[in-house]
Amino acid sequence: MTGGPPERPEEMNSKHVKDATDLARGVVVNVLGIVGKASRVLFLLFAAHFYGKTVLGLYFLAWSTAEVVAKISRFGLDRSLIRELSSRAISPRSLVLFHVSLGAGLGIGVMLGLVALADPIAVHVFNQPELAGLIRLASLTIPVLTILEVFLAAIRAFKIMRFDAYIRGGVEPFVFLALAGTLYPLGWGAETLILAQTGAFAAAAVAALIALRKVFKRNATHKHQQLQRADCGRIVKFSWPLAAVDTLTFLGYKTDLFLVGVFLQPAMVGVYGVVVELISLIKRARQAFEPILAPLTAQLVHANDQKRLVRSYGLATRWLLICTLPLVAIFACFGREALLLFDVRGSAAWITLTALALGHGFSAITYPAESLLVMSGRSKTMAAITSVSVLLLAGLCFLLVPRLGIRGAGFAVASAYAVLGIVLVLAVYHTARAHPLGRNLILPVLAAAGSMLPVTVLLFSVSWGSAGRAALFVVMIGAYLSLLAVGKLEPEEKAIVTQVRSFLRRDRKRMENRKQHSP
Repeated sequence: MTGGPPERPEEMNSKHVKDATDLARGVVVNVLGIVGKASRVLFLLFAAHFYGKTVLGLYFLAWSTAEVVAKISRFGLDRSLIRELSSRAISPRSLVLFHVSLGAGLGIGVMLGLVALADPIAVHVFNQPELAGLIRLASLTIPVLTILEVFLAAIRAFKIMRFDAYIRGGVEPFVFLALAGTLYPLGWGAETLILAQTGAFAAAAVAALIALRKVFKRNATHKHQQLQRADCGRIVKFSWPLAAVDTLTFLGYKTDLFLVGVFLQPAMVGVYGVVVELISLIKRARQAFEPILAPLTAQLVHANDQKRLVRSYGLATRWLLICTLPLVAIFACFGREALLLFDVRGSAAWITLTALALGHGFSAITYPAESLLVMSGRSKTMAAITSVSVLLLAGLCFLLVPRLGIRGAGFAVASAYAVLGIVLVLAVYHTARAHPLGRNLILPVLAAAGSMLPVTVLLFSVSWGSAGRAALFVVMIGAYLSLLAVGKLEPEEKAIVTQVRSFLRRDRKRMENRKQHSP
């Protein structure tokens, strides 16, 4: 796939280091935003104790329905915009304007469709007539959410991650928590939560527009072609399979919740929703990589540089493995304590939490394969794979949820996501002759096994009090980090560590100079 004269090793290494540095910087910035997103757990603590599990269950069903339908209006426009802007050929303003116009039109149409279907969905699908009004209320957010995603995608296309972190990790959760607390005295129940979510998205969209204007000012000196009719056709051709991919992928994330709502009572939906929201902390690891990995992959695909693409693929998988394994172990070993914070008790919830942790962990680790498949233009292949995985998940839920309750949903998710991840890795190998398996994955696996297996054996073979379990938690994390620290670093990681140390030394010298020259 690579063209032109062969590169010297030092040139290749410098490019690999640059790709790794861009990826690492983006992930670090995104992690700061994810800390803000994790404040949603505070909302769950508040809602679980003051609203009750039945109200939470109705909120989860109504809002999840609107979120799934909103993926249709998004139409894959976020990744289409990233892919187009990565080429730097067409005017960014005209590209954003076209994507926003298309997204707004689709959002309004989808919103009206959901408003019309609210009663049949509430009565015939969930057998909960009171859901109809909540679904209509949640549908009003769909156009705003679509425009917000397009704005943020345009910013990410320039590999600027901090605005995404500020907005999705700062503005959105802050406004959500503020509105939820302010509206609580009105006693509206689930309506309060949906209105707070709607206001948070609106505030985030305004903040994203302001940030995008700043980005455009910095890139106004470049000359670009204007968007042509043929370009619009190409964008739509690339995007419509992604609309199916996004909808089916998100439906896959919500199918288990929906089928729990079909077969079980709203209170159990509330319990399962709390478990799912806790597991979203594992999805945050994936979300730390999504904003930066998509534009980086698109750039390397556009440059037709196979070696750098494969190397970035392997590094992203390694780093996701390092971040995800301890989270899965924490939920498996200490999930009962986490659930007690939300007044959720019983072995069924803990077993469900453990199964979901395994499934979402596998999904996070194999995300780079999904990104590579989509950004290389194989969106139809991705749509086909996702369709099969959603059907598999739905079939397993139909079989297991009526028999095992929420545990059945957890087992279904773990099985379906494992199959999806394996198929994605095989598809990338078949289409791009790239795979993430290599010696660079040995260190995180050995570090996880060496630190977590002994603690797990001790935890379940001896009766421990609260202080003892807390001490085991600290020992497990400390041992994991220590084993990673003494392990062998990849060349790009060594270069990043050198850059960080150099920056810290320069910063320390600046501080010393300021002290010397201060009066």
